[in-house]
Amino acid sequence: MLSLRVIVSCACLCSTVPAEDEPNGKAIPAVVQPSVLERQLEHLRALTGRLRRTRPDLFKAEGDLGPRLSRAGRGQELEAAELSIARELLLLEQTVARIERGAGAGGEVLASTHTLLHGEVDYAVDLPMGGEVDDVGLLIENFGRKSVVAPQVSRPGVPSWRDMTSLVSAAVGDAGSPSEVALAIWRFLVLNRDHGQPAHEGAELHDPVKLLNVYGYGLCDDAANAFAHLARAAGLEARVWGLGGHVVAEAFFDDAWHLFDPDHEVYYRDASGEILGVEDLVARPEQLAAAVRLPGRAAYSLDTARVTEIYASAGDNQLARYPDPAQFHQMEFTLRAGERVMFWLGKGLRRVVTTRFREPSHVGNGEWIHEFGLDESQSELSYALPWPILGGRVELVAEQALVDDAFKVELQGLDGAWSPVQGGAARDKGWLLNLDAQLAVAGAEPRYALKLRIVSRDPEVAVNGQVVLTFQHAPRALPSLLPGHNELRWSARGGAARVTHLYRVR
Repeated sequence: MLSLRVIVSCACLCSTVPAEDEPNGKAIPAVVQPSVLERQLEHLRALTGRLRRTRPDLFKAEGDLGPRLSRAGRGQELEAAELSIARELLLLEQTVARIERGAGAGGEVLASTHTLLHGEVDYAVDLPMGGEVDDVGLLIENFGRKSVVAPQVSRPGVPSWRDMTSLVSAAVGDAGSPSEVALAIWRFLVLNRDHGQPAHEGAELHDPVKLLNVYGYGLCDDAANAFAHLARAAGLEARVWGLGGHVVAEAFFDDAWHLFDPDHEVYYRDASGEILGVEDLVARPEQLAAAVRLPGRAAYSLDTARVTEIYASAGDNQLARYPDPAQFHQMEFTLRAGERVMFWLGKGLRRVVTTRFREPSHVGNGEWIHEFGLDESQSELSYALPWPILGGRVELVAEQALVDDAFKVELQGLDGAWSPVQGGAARDKGWLLNLDAQLAVAGAEPRYALKLRIVSRDPEVAVNGQVVLTFQHAPRALPSLLPGHNELRWSARGGAARVTHLYRVR
């Protein structure tokens, strides 16, 4: 049986020797020419040829897609053989991905790969000092047959953003007094979100976990509601004001209400240092000229005259009554056998969950990849992601030439009904179906889960395949690499995984 794509990465800790300097190198040229790809493919074939001569018992035959590994040869015995060609396979995978995304020049892309067991494990990525580091991507792969539950990469001592509890810890830090807590939450939102047209008009961006992990941008009502939810979770009383053209939040402490505006990135103090509230500014609009901002921030904001007009028109100022989420989002996910997730952190693929508005200044895209064998004549596949699904594709490979109608793929709608997806195309022994049109979102809340049903017209033909789902994420929710020594922490339950950090040093 031919594998559609075998992706393995190295269990060794981080060496950053370029590919031209060692056979198992990890460097990926920023500008890739066809001749480079040909050399890389020749290198892969040479490695698999060496493996075939050393362990011929692991191979049945050779086809256009490379060697076929027998079922009997899999398991622990095969682990060393897989790892011996790991770096070259990862190199090819990321090179192709960079070509698809039209990546430009800017230095070599390097990979630091780590094999990690379940539990909590600290590891490090050491980068040169004195240069600038660009994060390119983060790949997490299930390394075996046991599910990897709740995988997470973070920095030791720094709370993650994976749920409301950890998000509050990250925002509040060591703040003590109520005023310090409120200021810490305001500062956290200022630094970790952007002003930008929301992905859609639904209320899911009012959930701080989704706002900061999934999107990373929104308008004033999204920021104000996020502040209010975080403040309440931290033990403060909070509320939201609609000002007839702007939305802000208030927190109650020291026997008064105090305004915090994370969208315009301001709050207001009087001459005594007191943080003012909405009603204070309505009564004394001249105080709007004394806005307090974080140093060095080129914040989005209206001019003082327009802000004064918004506050002074008290007739349309009212406490806003936004519905609270039934429960706050959680970023926990599970990688089953054959699954991996790739987070793209730099520029390249720039897909967002709507085409109605301009693209945000910070957006990340990812790919959820599941490799599987088609079971008899039919496979029903289900996926649940903590990120919104934007599109995808189904790729299948058989041991014989295929035709366009070799498979039927059905997608379960939000109403539970199954509908066929048209457009599958065969090429020799491969078959491809694009799901982008069926999964595209146009101004509505996106889906976070889906089910596919794949039916083979000929159940006697052995078929392997993969489903690739494209999703959106907020890059600032992941730990960034810096020059020098980077201490990182892996945590997960269940099976082992491989983690690969892709980066560029300039």
